[in-house]
Amino acid sequence: MVRKIQTYITALLLIFSVGMQAQELSANARISLITCTPGTELYTRYGHTALRVLDPDNDLDVTFNYGMFDFDTEHFYWKFVRGETWYELGTSPMWWFMQEYEYSHRPVYEQVLNLTPEQRGALWTALLENHRPENRQYLYNFVFDNCATRPYVLICKTLGDSLASGYSGHTGTTYRSFIRHYTGALTWANAGINLLFGPKAD
Repeated sequence: MVRKIQTYITALLLIFSVGMQAQELSANARISLITCTPGTELYTRYGHTALRVLDPDNDLDVTFNYGMFDFDTEHFYWKFVRGETWYELGTSPMWWFMQEYEYSHRPVYEQVLNLTPEQRGALWTALLENHRPENRQYLYNFVFDNCATRPYVLICKTLGDSLASGYSGHTGTTYRSFIRHYTGALTWANAGINLLFGPKAD
């Protein structure tokens, strides 16, 4: 029964995904950066990021989520911190994406990107290109290539020198300190991450 439900859901998302490919954004469309607060499971301890494309004129409200992975991956956490887990870009309606966070009472923040119509179209095209079957998978890196860095890199590549941000960077804190802050009381996780990352985390 569970397998049938999974197959049905997969088929619905596939139809939804194919339908996006033929659409062009209207003048009223907007693209947002979605930031999700941390959860209790280890893979949720560091929060999450996605991109939302909202276009009421085309009845479109979709999230592009670089955090999709197979929960049944053998030795998942070991591979997760070693950068040996394959992730992929998935899409889903915004209401579907939000269900997990509403269920776990985790706040979600939205920042609408201030884009020109040309920039918005270019970012939409780049997202669709990333979502092509041959492009959507990537080898997850815990620090440098993950579900938070991918949207940022895509925005930077698409907007180039026109990207403006008030954020000037964070100095004086190591990767290890950041990781320890979010991992919290999970001593076994901290020990494993410290062992695997070694001095490079400093």
